[in-house]
Amino acid sequence: MKSMVAEAKIIGITLIVLLFTMATKQESEKAIAMAKYQTDRMNTALELDEEQSQNVASINLKYAKKMNNLMETGGNMFSKMGDMKKIKKGKNKELKKVLTHEQMEKYEEELEPEFRKYFRNQMNK
Repeated sequence: MKSMVAEAKIIGITLIVLLFTMATKQESEKAIAMAKYQTDRMNTALELDEEQSQNVASINLKYAKKMNNLMETGGNMFSKMGDMKKIKKGKNKELKKVLTHEQMEKYEEELEPEFRKYFRNQMNK
């Protein structure tokens, strides 16, 4: 009897770990896809050099993960607006260290609005 209970506990724990792993992998894949899209667009539109491209890819992934984690938490979009602005502000601060003034202007004027639209579409899927 004890061995059946122990087996049931082990199976239950294994299922919980498996489900958590699958959810984390899916979350990570969303963030990676978002960061790749942003980096590819920035490479093309801003004509990044190799060093800039590597730095931008790292920044995009870091902030895509933060944004994705925020979206996975409970609450409505309105309640998340302040945190979303903080994430954007942090990302832009890091990008300003990597991009030229002209590239940053183009990013803020053209690419940021495109990325917001892309993000909204991804969240509705």
